[in-house]
Amino acid sequence: MEIKAEKPGTIEIKADHKSNADLLKLAQERYTSAVEAHETNRNNSIEDLEFIEGGHQWPEELSGPRDIAGQPCLEINKLPGYLDQLVGEQRQNRPAIKVVPFDSESDPETAEIFTGLIRNIEYVSMARVAYDHAFEHAAACGEGFFQILTEYAEDDIFEQNIIVKPILNSSTVHWDPSAEDVTLKDADWFFVETKIKRHDFEKKHPNSALVGWNDTEDYDVEWVTKDEIKVAAYWLKVPIEKMIYQVLNNDGSTKIVEKLEEGQESVKERLVKTHKVVRYLITSHDVLEGPSDFASKYIPIVPVWGKELNVNGRRVLRGIVRHAKDPQRIYNYSRSHGVEITSLQPKSPFLATPKQLEGHEKQWNRANKENYVYLYYNPDPEAADTKPTRQPPPQASSAIQQEIIIADQEIDDTTGLYEASRGQRSNEKSGKAILARQAKGSIANFAYMDNLARSKIHAGKIYIDLIQNVYDTERIVRIMNEDETTQHITINSYDEKESKPLNDITIGKYDAIVTIGPSYVTQREEASDSMMAFITAYPAAAPIIGDLIAKNQNWQGADKIAERLKKLLPPGIADEEDKDKSTPGSGPAQPGQPPPGQAAPPAPEQIQAGIEIKILQVKLEQEKADLKKKQVQVQVEQKKLSMEGGGF
Repeated sequence: MEIKAEKPGTIEIKADHKSNADLLKLAQERYTSAVEAHETNRNNSIEDLEFIEGGHQWPEELSGPRDIAGQPCLEINKLPGYLDQLVGEQRQNRPAIKVVPFDSESDPETAEIFTGLIRNIEYVSMARVAYDHAFEHAAACGEGFFQILTEYAEDDIFEQNIIVKPILNSSTVHWDPSAEDVTLKDADWFFVETKIKRHDFEKKHPNSALVGWNDTEDYDVEWVTKDEIKVAAYWLKVPIEKMIYQVLNNDGSTKIVEKLEEGQESVKERLVKTHKVVRYLITSHDVLEGPSDFASKYIPIVPVWGKELNVNGRRVLRGIVRHAKDPQRIYNYSRSHGVEITSLQPKSPFLATPKQLEGHEKQWNRANKENYVYLYYNPDPEAADTKPTRQPPPQASSAIQQEIIIADQEIDDTTGLYEASRGQRSNEKSGKAILARQAKGSIANFAYMDNLARSKIHAGKIYIDLIQNVYDTERIVRIMNEDETTQHITINSYDEKESKPLNDITIGKYDAIVTIGPSYVTQREEASDSMMAFITAYPAAAPIIGDLIAKNQNWQGADKIAERLKKLLPPGIADEEDKDKSTPGSGPAQPGQPPPGQAAPPAPEQIQAGIEIKILQVKLEQEKADLKKKQVQVQVEQKKLSMEGGGF
């Protein structure tokens, strides 16, 4: 075992790799073990994606004979609509990462800075593309991935930015089979493959040895082909040992640091065994880049899972397609058979004797293709009383029609998405019944949304770790607020007047949580609509909530209007800050006082009493409407009985 000094206070424990050949040999062994471990799930996932893509829904043993016989093999692919429903629901209720303090050295204000930084990283990186793509694949076939990387901000500086990128092909990701955590954070290594055109590869790496690894069936692990070269980002954890120190702050409290400043003394110190993450870029027999240290303790590959079962120690992943295949095949077969029967309706054969058709064979052979005005035939003495007669056309079986209906319902059942939950008209008539059916579909497939939330919690931890290591110097950064407005702040600075750090994001520990719901803009619009509806139902509430309604509008000047309306609030409702500012006497209107010449708004007690009276009035009107409805129903029933008794 070789001990290598990496930097002051850190010792790297390196494996005995005498050359790149040793590293590549170990990488090859790991790659092969990952491919074999995930082979079943990977094959099933690819099959699911091909099935929902279309063109692969008829088994060869059924489509082959039908093609030869000229029978249709239709694909009425209903599954994309179900997948689109799930994806649309996810995009309307995106999980949002929120950072919270974790220890005594962290604080809510700095946590808000972290949250704002993450929002800005996601916005600049168009992270929604990565999240949405991973979710869609997880919902379709059971697995999707995205990655969080770093890149230099400019070519001539050393500052790095954090970016989010999608992994378009989930089958290119291979990981340590011994990992057990749902986020794979305990995996010791990952591979992420990419194919590069040969001529592009040779320009970038002219000295590479283009030699392929051993073939593995169905997994496209031939690393070198005539036109393409496969390269892999090889991520792994390298064990290290480092010293940590407990030091005193000026106020007598303590904190943990990894390096001592000049002249600084420690209260305690300890040698810690941990790891760092490094990245190589490799081909089958070449190390093209690396090792490159990554600024986080996490390997930045984030999985998003579909639904998962453990069957006797075997992990089984799936999406909504897996169990809907057979109903979809039955639907395709039944519809194809129905179309075939319908197409044969005008082609029903004629019953005739050879003598009757003699000399007119050409015309009769085209009778089912041409619209002849008349057809010739010869009288046959042996069948004097007959003439060529068309046979009754084949009739569609009612059983086929029933199979179509059943298959359609079974697709709903196996996906957990029903007509009402997909926005279609069904048997439900009342609003409550429709909402109940929609809720049933949402609950059945909530696991997909919940799994995305878990993945984003893990992504949040990676963001926090990267931010504390990448943004480790004083700099001006842009943060994004919840309403998507932005501001620039200085981080990691020092307040000379207060003699304390200012916006220092390198101090303290923070954790990530996730909230699921509509976006801020959507929530604001919904709040505005609800408030307007409330004002319409009860106009007397306008003086109380007028400022809130204006504040939730999107038109220009809404904030100024809200401020003016707030000054008209009754004294009992104005907030404490406004009440402190209000003073008796003449002059401009104060908060809680109406302008001169204007009547004071009603007191809170009067408003509350008015609200209660209004509620009672609404209930009374509703009861009257219900009574009227019942009277009409009774009259209708009496009319029916009268008609039945009259012999109709």
